[in-house]
Amino acid sequence: MRVLIAAALLLVATTAQAGVRRVWAVSDGDKIERDAQHHPLSVRNAVWDGRVARVFGARNEIIAFR
Repeated sequence: MRVLIAAALLLVATTAQAGVRRVWAVSDGDKIERDAQHHPLSVRNAVWDGRVARVFGARNEIIAFR
């Protein structure tokens, strides 16, 4: 039964379209407007090198991730 539910959820998730055109990341200390498209931090910053987002923190630290 669980396999059937998991398969159904996978099928639903693959057919959904988010309309995402661009993805980039910033640290939790940076303040960026939700609809900012041409912000200087979108190219390169402490957690985003233009291709890969890196999440890091100290032991027992709570990390913001969204």
